[in-house]
Amino acid sequence: MLSNPAYLRAFDLCCLSIFAFCLGGSLFFTGTEGVLFLGTQVGLWSLAAFRLFFHPIAVEPYHPGWVKALGCLYLLWALSLFWSPVPAYSQVMFLRLATVSLVLVFVLGMPSSLWALCRGLVAASLVVLIGWALWQFLNGDSPRASYLNKNSLAGYLILGTFLVAGGPRGFYWRWICPGILLGTGTLVGLIGSRGAFLGLGFGLLVVVVLCFRHQMSARGLSWRITPVGIGLLTSLPLTQGAGQGLARLSTLADPVHSGNDRVMIWLSSWDMLQTKWMSGWGLGVYGLAYPPFRKLADESVGHFAHNDPLQIWIESGLPGFLLAGATTLLFLLWVAGNLRSERLDGKGRLEMIWILSGLTAVGLHSLVTFHLYVYSILILGGLALARLSQLSIPDDSGGRTSTKRFRLIGSACLVPLVLILFQAGSQWKTELAIDAIRVNQPDRAIVLLETARRFWPSNDFNWYMDGEIHRQALDTPGLTPEVKQEFRQRSERMLLEALSRNPFRSMTAFRLGQLKETTEENGPSALPEDVIQWYAKALKINPRNLSARLALARYHRRQSSPDQARAVLEEGVDWYYPDSRELPGYLGTLMVSRRAQGDVEGALQLEKRIQSLMEKRQQKMERDG
Repeated sequence: MLSNPAYLRAFDLCCLSIFAFCLGGSLFFTGTEGVLFLGTQVGLWSLAAFRLFFHPIAVEPYHPGWVKALGCLYLLWALSLFWSPVPAYSQVMFLRLATVSLVLVFVLGMPSSLWALCRGLVAASLVVLIGWALWQFLNGDSPRASYLNKNSLAGYLILGTFLVAGGPRGFYWRWICPGILLGTGTLVGLIGSRGAFLGLGFGLLVVVVLCFRHQMSARGLSWRITPVGIGLLTSLPLTQGAGQGLARLSTLADPVHSGNDRVMIWLSSWDMLQTKWMSGWGLGVYGLAYPPFRKLADESVGHFAHNDPLQIWIESGLPGFLLAGATTLLFLLWVAGNLRSERLDGKGRLEMIWILSGLTAVGLHSLVTFHLYVYSILILGGLALARLSQLSIPDDSGGRTSTKRFRLIGSACLVPLVLILFQAGSQWKTELAIDAIRVNQPDRAIVLLETARRFWPSNDFNWYMDGEIHRQALDTPGLTPEVKQEFRQRSERMLLEALSRNPFRSMTAFRLGQLKETTEENGPSALPEDVIQWYAKALKINPRNLSARLALARYHRRQSSPDQARAVLEEGVDWYYPDSRELPGYLGTLMVSRRAQGDVEGALQLEKRIQSLMEKRQQKMERDG
């Protein structure tokens, strides 16, 4: 029955409708573990399982090199889950990165006749983005403050632009496509990402070079490129005046100073790489392990290295870096071979050139951002790879086969699908536990956290929350010494378990220090060395943990060590985030410490700094309404 063309077409249409949901979900929830993000994961893994089991395709005859290299890279990442220092983060990141191959698998088996609908979905998503950005602009906001990160939004626009522009010049694409390209060019200009300008410009240059190399029509080429250029030029007077727009572009003449923020991140990341350049820190662990290596001048959030090859090396080690490089090289050689094939007609070769150029543009842009870790760009990347594969296959029927091997792989896809559902159940129980804490129901929260741990044991946050509930319960009046001792032991056990599952969570070590710093009212006091040890460990994990720094300074003061207290505060005077809530209190404590030791001038400097900080925050509050 499943071999019947009618059933296969119905299956493909079903896949396409689910893919539309996946694309929309990833677009609006980039980097967010929301309900739609969960839907994209469940949908894609389900599609891959059913596609390989019921409608398998033969991939190897058409991709003998780069698919095998990509499979080895995924195998390395999968095996690394067993020795990852933070299993939960590595699991989530692995499932995210597998998106490329999943989209490739289920789109590759579709007939080429359905590809127009796929391109239409991409075009529709671009129209939504253009409309949203226009609405923001008319309301006085900048698309740089979009619901997507500006770099993620730019990368999605770039790849989507090339996918749409590579389509045939029928009536629909002849009149609708130029409008979309005009809008995407304008939106890229409004975002103002200099890396996006370079990526888009280089991608268009590749298009021009390859089209002339293969004697493509100059008229057809200009029909696609001109709207993008007009959009970029149109954006210049809209970016607070043409002068400022051109000034931003002119900074590219001095790339070292214009990219100073990125240079700071790369220098810190390079220091991080030197410590584990062979084995790597672990998939998805970069943002957790980065704080001790970041330089004082780096004021970024610190979640990504803003350079995908560098971050792959840091997380996957030298083997992962070499496999990723080999995969890229083999892919380029494979596409180059297909471009030289006489089997392709002019339309197919032109479309392949545009898709290749789009991937090249996003790849260049990923040298200054983090496209490999953005879910919506991964989905578009898989879609681009699938279309390149379709163009390389002689006909639709020749690409399908039915073997036990593919059915086995399809069954294996059910394993991560079950894992995703258990993770979703765990996160749901955790959210319910947090709500129970807010309404002062700690007993219910503990039961919910126990259920969440059963669903997802490697997630350290559930252990951390359990320990924190019992630690805070020590201050409940009327508790007997026996109950307090039980709570203290439970809290310490849970926090130590959390630290074993995630040794990079600074707040866990900080809470252990607070737990050790007990009063006589709650039980016997801990040794000063134990308290200082845990606070120091929290600062070693993250020197910008102002809460731990303040707690350690106050403890030194209670231990009659004012010099040590001030030294701790002075050491962290530049280790802060400008928007940190603890910053005014931290600077105020240091100001009092300076005055107590006669440093009046230093105290006045901090007082001015606090006033300036509060004025900026007040202005921001007024601006936000």
